[in-house]
Amino acid sequence: MQRKENALAVAQTWNDVHALNAAIRDELKNAGILKNDTRVVSWQAVDLTDAQKRDTRFYAAAGGVCFLCNYGRHQRGDFCAIVSADARGVTLCQSGCCKNGRDATIRYNHAATCLAPVRTREISLTRSDRLQLKFNGKSVESTPIRNGELVTVLRVMRDGRIRVRDDSGTRKTLSTEQRNFAHGYAVTTYASQGKTVDTVLLHCASDEAKPAPVNRN
Repeated sequence: MQRKENALAVAQTWNDVHALNAAIRDELKNAGILKNDTRVVSWQAVDLTDAQKRDTRFYAAAGGVCFLCNYGRHQRGDFCAIVSADARGVTLCQSGCCKNGRDATIRYNHAATCLAPVRTREISLTRSDRLQLKFNGKSVESTPIRNGELVTVLRVMRDGRIRVRDDSGTRKTLSTEQRNFAHGYAVTTYASQGKTVDTVLLHCASDEAKPAPVNRN
């Protein structure tokens, strides 16, 4: 923290990632680096098999879906709340999302390839927070957003948009419909691949963290 290195904690499970992110944020808040939290809703994708993506029960348990590709008038990265899931398919609606503002039902054979069920969770954000973006798409400025990229929060705006800066210095604005992200101080082992940082901290089974070799990719 004091050496101003670009560090990243790595864990194997999302539960461990969330716990590490919370612990690191607490330390940054205690040090006065993070101040004036704003509560925002984020989405976490539910990891399902192809068979589960065709099963009504798994959609009924989710809070909404993100589109993995363009489908009809929906764009890749769009979010829709789940109204219901039954034998006909999964019915979606969210203001400004569904066609003509009305419910739209997508059959499971299309849902399996086009939709990613997500659960909602509330997190705290403030200036200088780190985020990991979990979707492909474009920012409000039409700048590309890559699934897995790490960004720094510049501002949480009153209208719900979030202005961020990626590690190359490019500024991007996330719309109020782009909420598929998590805190980015810790990531899963898979998500850490290809990241360029000064120091990697590996979360071990003993719940201790230790430095790993410097990643200079």
